[in-house]
Amino acid sequence: MNGYIKLYRQFMKWEWYDDANTMRLFLHCLLKANHESRSWHGIEIKSGQLLTGRLKLAQELKLSEQQIRTSLNKLKSTNEITIESTKQYSIITVNNWNLYQQNNQECNQQITNEQPTDNQPITTNKNDKNNKNDKKYTYSSRKNIKLTKEEYSRFIEEFGEENTNKVIEYLSAYKEEKGYKTKSDNLTIRRWVLDACGVKKIDTNYGGF
Repeated sequence: MNGYIKLYRQFMKWEWYDDANTMRLFLHCLLKANHESRSWHGIEIKSGQLLTGRLKLAQELKLSEQQIRTSLNKLKSTNEITIESTKQYSIITVNNWNLYQQNNQECNQQITNEQPTDNQPITTNKNDKNNKNDKKYTYSSRKNIKLTKEEYSRFIEEFGEENTNKVIEYLSAYKEEKGYKTKSDNLTIRRWVLDACGVKKIDTNYGGF
């Protein structure tokens, strides 16, 4: 099996990270899930899904079926996965797969193609440059997230560049998947997206020796 998956350092703060069996099982699901839709015996296995069974998972991970069952129930309880079962097999869906595994190359190419050569921010309405009400910029790699330069810079100051990009990607993917609309991306991120991603303000109060 070729390719790779993305794994954020934030994963170490995940509630099942210290549960060895559950963490291994979830990583196994991430690694085995389809990165694109495929068909098997007339059944569509979508991206973020894998066709398997408890016995097969137990054999692959060298665990008992009971251990697999327990860990699957834990992952279901926190909405990490959903399972569709038949007598012959189960289809496991990694929820939020698209949020975890977005294509960085696609994001970088998108902003490279759209950003002006003088590195100025991209306006949301190029034909209305003089309209102050439309002075909302896409100051990120996601063109459906609208932030001013000041808003974007403030996020980086408060949460760091890596976390800022993480919450922007999360909201962008959520908008695309759910058809979600916002009046202010800045306020939406601060109201619930930061919490959803488990992002906290940078602690600059390190103290002395």
